[in-house]
Amino acid sequence: MYSSSDGLEIPAYLFRPLRMNQRPMPAVIYAHGGQHGWFRASLMRRIVPLVQRGYVVLAPDYRSSAGYSQSFYEAADYGGKEIDDMLSARDYLATLPAVDGERIAIAGMSHGGYNALMSLIRAPGKFAAAVDFFGPTDLVWRLTAPPGENPNAEPGDYDKFARMVGATIDAAPERYRARSPRYLADRIRDPLLILHGDEDSVVLLQESQWLATALEAAGNRSFAFHVITGGKHGYPDEAWDRGWRLAFEFLDGIMLADPNAAPEIGDDIN
Repeated sequence: MYSSSDGLEIPAYLFRPLRMNQRPMPAVIYAHGGQHGWFRASLMRRIVPLVQRGYVVLAPDYRSSAGYSQSFYEAADYGGKEIDDMLSARDYLATLPAVDGERIAIAGMSHGGYNALMSLIRAPGKFAAAVDFFGPTDLVWRLTAPPGENPNAEPGDYDKFARMVGATIDAAPERYRARSPRYLADRIRDPLLILHGDEDSVVLLQESQWLATALEAAGNRSFAFHVITGGKHGYPDEAWDRGWRLAFEFLDGIMLADPNAAPEIGDDIN
C-alpha cells in the first residue's frame, strides 16, 4: 500500500528480480486497463519479462479498481485523482533503495495507456519514459460523437463523466479538453512510445493517430508511433508479442543505457 495525494491508500503489487543488483535498478509502473479493472494474474505474462530484463515493476490498483470497497470503486476520477495515484506511485518507487529514482517509466494498456499519457502531461520530467498501448486520447469526442461512431462510448457516459469532471461537457467543455491528451500534446516532453493495433474495435486507431499528429505539430521529436498489424484490443498474442518486443527495445534503450546519455528515439512514425 502507498498513499496518494489526498491520503487515499492505494493497493499495489511490487515485483522485483530475485537477484538484485548492488546498484539501484530501473523501474516501471504498470497501469492496468479498464477504469474499473484490476491487476489480473494474466498480466504476469507481460510483467515477468520486464523483471527478467532487470526492472522493478509496481502495478497499482488505482482508485476505482474493482475488488476492494464500494467507496474505493466509486472514487473514480477519469484523468483526475487517478493520475495523482500514478504520480504517487512514482514517488513511492523513488523512496525504495533498490530503485533508481531517475529511471522510472510508466506503461499501460487501454485506460492504463491513457493514465500513462496523462502522467506525462501532468508531471513533465517525472518519468524517464512512457509506453502507451492503445490508450484513448479524446474525451470530448467520446462525449460528443454521434451514436455508434465511438465504440468506446457507453450509455450513461454523459452523467458519469459529469460526476467525475464536476460539470457536464455542455457546461464546461474546457474541463474535458483538459483531460484529453490529444489537446495537450505540447505538454508531453518525455520519451514516449505509442502502440496501436490496426484492427482495434474498442479504442479506434484514429485516437492514437490524432495524438501523433498533435505531437508532430507541437514539434515533439521524442516519440515513436507504431501500428501493430493484426492487433486488436490487446489480442491476439502473436500480434501483441511484436508490440511488446518494441516496448522492450524502447525501454531498454533508455532505461538500461547510460543514464547520463541522451536517448536517441528518432522520428519513427508509421
